[in-house]
Amino acid sequence: AARLSHPYIVAVHDIIEEAGELFLVMEFVDGRPLDTLIAEGRKFTLNDCETLFSFVCQAVACAHWNHVLHLDLKPGNVMLDRMGFAKVMDFGLARRGGSGPREIAGTPTHMAPEQHRAEYGPASDVYALGVCLYEMLTGFLPYVGPDFVGQKRNLPAPPSTLNAALAGTGVDELLASALSPDMAQRPAGALPFLEALKGLKKG
Repeated sequence: AARLSHPYIVAVHDIIEEAGELFLVMEFVDGRPLDTLIAEGRKFTLNDCETLFSFVCQAVACAHWNHVLHLDLKPGNVMLDRMGFAKVMDFGLARRGGSGPREIAGTPTHMAPEQHRAEYGPASDVYALGVCLYEMLTGFLPYVGPDFVGQKRNLPAPPSTLNAALAGTGVDELLASALSPDMAQRPAGALPFLEALKGLKKG
C-alpha cells in the first residue's frame, strides 16, 4: 500500500522498524476525520456525499487498479482537509487482491459479510462504501450487532425511512445493491458506485 500514489490517498513516506515494531511515517493532513463530523451530528445531503465520494471512490479505484484492497473503509479512515478535499488513509489491513493468507480482518460495523468468512474482493470495499454512505445520510449504522453475521444476511432499513428527504431519490435502491449479501449484486467497482450516486435525484 505504501507504493500507492494518488492525490486522494494519504501518502506513506517511510516505514521504520524498531524493537520489533513497525512505524509508518505518513503525510500530514490538516483536517478532521469524517467519523468526528458524523458524531457531532453534521447533516450530509446527497450533494455533499457526491462531492466527498468523488474523492474517496477515485482513491479506492486507484488501489484496486494496483491490485490492493483496503478492507477497512470507514468514516474514521477518511480525512477531510481544510480545503474540502477528502483523503483515504490507514491501509493497515490492505491485501493484495487474490493473494496472501486469508484471515478475518476489518471493522465489524463496516466490513462486508464475506469478510466475516475470511473472504474478500473489490466488492468488499464497495460494500464498505455503501455503509459509509448510509451512515452519512441517516446518522445511523445499517447494522449495530452484536450478531453482525446474522444481520447482514438481510438488507437494513431503507435509508428513506430514517431520513424522509431521501424518498424518491433512488438512494434506497443504490444502497440495497451496495449492501447486498451477494457480491455479484453490488456495483461493479468504486467508480460505478460513484456514477450511480451521481445519477440519483437530488434536490
